[in-house]
Amino acid sequence: MSVYSGDPTVLGWWYHEWQWRGNLDNLVSPITDLSCKAKDSFDPRRMRSDDISCLYEANNWDVASEVINQYNIRYVVVGTLERADYHINEALFQQHLKQVFQQNQVVIYEVPK
Repeated sequence: MSVYSGDPTVLGWWYHEWQWRGNLDNLVSPITDLSCKAKDSFDPRRMRSDDISCLYEANNWDVASEVINQYNIRYVVVGTLERADYHINEALFQQHLKQVFQQNQVVIYEVPK
């Protein structure tokens, strides 16, 4: 999505970050008050992958919107990969975001400005 929109991605390829920088410090989350964790956390620190899990699996809009606001997320993609990896509460996105694309199992929601 970031390739086509020009918007940065929240979570890049962690191995690439480690390979070129020698550490994972750029993947550490700036959010400190959320408790959800990624199922495959590769670092004991709170990471951006934890924030992505919070976004997709949030049970209330306050949690999802905190992640959206922290990273200035413009689009939320719910596709086959996301559906396989997360227990998505898509009703939150349907209620608070605008659906701008759908094809088969892929839905893209736009965050209002």
